[in-house]
Amino acid sequence: DELLLASNACIGGPTTAVAMAIAKGWNSLIVPTMIAGVWGYVLGNYAGIIVGHILQIIL
Repeated sequence: DELLLASNACIGGPTTAVAMAIAKGWNSLIVPTMIAGVWGYVLGNYAGIIVGHILQIIL
């Protein structure tokens, strides 16, 4: 259950992962799924900005 929701949170974001958890009845996993998805957004945005700056310097 956890691996499936984590994969969904990485690919589809927290909204689709939480919707899947609710649909499957995994109510205890709703909050951790939302937190994992939001942290993915936070870290992904900063990683994208850093890579963009590196590529701008190189190119």
